[in-house]
Amino acid sequence: MSNNLDLSKDQLKTLKLFSYYCGSHGAKSATYTVYLDSEGSVDWKDDNWYSDSGTRIESYDKIDDLVDYILESTSMLDYYDYDQSGHLEFEIDIPEKKLSITGFHMEYGSKPGDGESWNEQELMEINPDFSNLFDEMGGMEGEVDFNGSGDSGDISNIITFDRVRSMGCPRYLEDFLYNSLEQAYGGWEINEGSQGKFVIDSEDKTIYLEFSWNTEENISDGIVGYVEF
Repeated sequence: MSNNLDLSKDQLKTLKLFSYYCGSHGAKSATYTVYLDSEGSVDWKDDNWYSDSGTRIESYDKIDDLVDYILESTSMLDYYDYDQSGHLEFEIDIPEKKLSITGFHMEYGSKPGDGESWNEQELMEINPDFSNLFDEMGGMEGEVDFNGSGDSGDISNIITFDRVRSMGCPRYLEDFLYNSLEQAYGGWEINEGSQGKFVIDSEDKTIYLEFSWNTEENISDGIVGYVEF
């Protein structure tokens, strides 16, 4: 949804003078980013504009005031109706004397990884105490969840069977789960991270890893604000 911005003559003049200023830095276009929180309100703003060649262009009060006016006193932000964060990219086309504002919102999802499994023989070679674990579970199937992001991750120390039954993970099982996860999916806790679970089948005496990478994607909402000056 594009919103043609209704700006005063003085505001249009501010844009024109700023475009000359950017042009003096050798720019044909200049961009500026405003970051939005999950409610569509301004979270924080960049300190500088950047030319098409990546040169930093220092802002100044009049253009900052104009950006604030657009954000606070026009209906441009009314389009933003998402549950996740996003950003606005202001772009001045210097030869064409146009300001366009493109909106983006973040979408989160997951991408499954390949499954990993360990049979009884493999587990016994790692640690014979797995036999005690399977006996203690008494033929039931249990799950151990894990989750990681932002360079921090954790594997639960509880095996859950259903809503009311659970048991603690013995130390050798915890060590096995952390080591196996790191070997199969190194970096599972970095940046967007991952999530999943280890399924322990005490009847078949197997452990299966179900794994999904977390994903983040900026989705463009197109031009949400536009004006010629």
